[in-house]
Amino acid sequence: MKKLLLTFLLLVQMLSMTNAFASPEIPVKPAGADMYVQDYADVIAPIDKSRILDIGSDLQKKTSAQVVVLTMKTLDKQPIEAYANDVMNNWKLGTAETGNGALLVVSTDDKQAYFKIGKGLNGVLTSRLVNTIQKENLEPFFEQGNYSKGILESYAAAAGSIAKEAGVTLEGVTPNAEEDSLFNLSSTEKMLIGVGITLLLLIDNFLLGGLFAEMALGLFMWGRKPTEKDKQENNKEANAHK
Repeated sequence: MKKLLLTFLLLVQMLSMTNAFASPEIPVKPAGADMYVQDYADVIAPIDKSRILDIGSDLQKKTSAQVVVLTMKTLDKQPIEAYANDVMNNWKLGTAETGNGALLVVSTDDKQAYFKIGKGLNGVLTSRLVNTIQKENLEPFFEQGNYSKGILESYAAAAGSIAKEAGVTLEGVTPNAEEDSLFNLSSTEKMLIGVGITLLLLIDNFLLGGLFAEMALGLFMWGRKPTEKDKQENNKEANAHK
């Protein structure tokens, strides 16, 4: 009898431990006009929700990309990266051909947020850009406890970046200022810049004998403190002319 009771208590303890580490349930895949906002933590203000829905719908119509925000009260100690990955695999956002979807998961009680980017948007929403969006558009508002505003701003920034890469504009959405830097130009703009530089180098080389390249090198070297190797080479040249 004691052995049976001990076995029963052990099973109960094992079940309790299993439940303690069980993954939070993955919501049913959203669909329809409200799919872009899944606010299970109930932290997004109606006006901000309406704006996100407008942006998400406009983005999908113009680019086929789907960006969804999912808020939860808590993830029950599960890493937010793992949960976001599970949700993304289950929902399969974006088109089946390209996987151009993105998911912003926010866990309010855990004070965590994470962007999961589909394979079709990896070249657009790079790790560097996502980190910038989180630092500039999300974290400042989250620190104030304003989850709604932070979610809206970060959602709009991500959607604006996708639209810019696709060559379209979204009403009332402006990409992050960092998007104007050389590192975050669209692939087409980078290609045109590369072609332009190549043509200039060819023209300089064949028509001007490398004059501009030499001038550019001179400007780069100007003001640089001479190294010991430079001094030795200068001394050799001076001795050779004696």
